[in-house]
Amino acid sequence: MDVADLLKTAQGLERRGRTYYMEAAERVSDPVVKAVCVALGRDEEEHGEIVNLFYAALEKTEDWPKPADLDSQPKSARERLDEIVGDTAGAISPGDSYMDVYQSALELERETLVFYKKGEASTDDPALIKFFRYLWHTEKTHAEMLHALLEATRQAAEA
Repeated sequence: MDVADLLKTAQGLERRGRTYYMEAAERVSDPVVKAVCVALGRDEEEHGEIVNLFYAALEKTEDWPKPADLDSQPKSARERLDEIVGDTAGAISPGDSYMDVYQSALELERETLVFYKKGEASTDDPALIKFFRYLWHTEKTHAEMLHALLEATRQAAEA
């Protein structure tokens, strides 16, 4: 895959992730599940904007953009979840439909993680390596959040 194909695929993955999360947020009634989906959907939208900047630079044969986000360290999964759950003043609710939302999202995140790791390995361009690493780390945080939510939901169902 050349760089243009990598970026087009990344655009599609981020768009698919955003769509999934926003549609899931519309379907669920639980405020915590809704807040998680909205937050992750917004993240995917931001990732898509970064991918679009890189694609636009490629099309214009410009230097790679230098978004400040690429230099930031993503918050941990626990920090993100604490913020989201704290903002909703909610608690994890048991429910098979919520587990399905989290499980489907986790599968999507895992697919994206594999893609970004392959993207990083496919280039020796330092800016692209940084780009793919940043996206991989943020998607890894999403996967960790979803895994934690699955476990908490299972525990709530067993209680």
